[in-house]
Amino acid sequence: MMQNRVNQFELKLDDIEREGRGDSLFLNDVKQIPLQSAGGTMKRVLFVKVVLTNIKDSDIVSIQRFTF
Repeated sequence: MMQNRVNQFELKLDDIEREGRGDSLFLNDVKQIPLQSAGGTMKRVLFVKVVLTNIKDSDIVSIQRFTF
């Protein structure tokens, strides 16, 4: 019975995490540009690599860098 509850909580947590990623954009292997903010780096990557030309600072809500 306890294992069943744990499984239910894990499924609910997966759903919550999936909802949180709904408006997210994940980019791999983006190197930080020296002397530039993380937002500036991301705007440059989106402009050059993805050809999104109308990116404003307010469009970027948060940036997280993961290292593995």
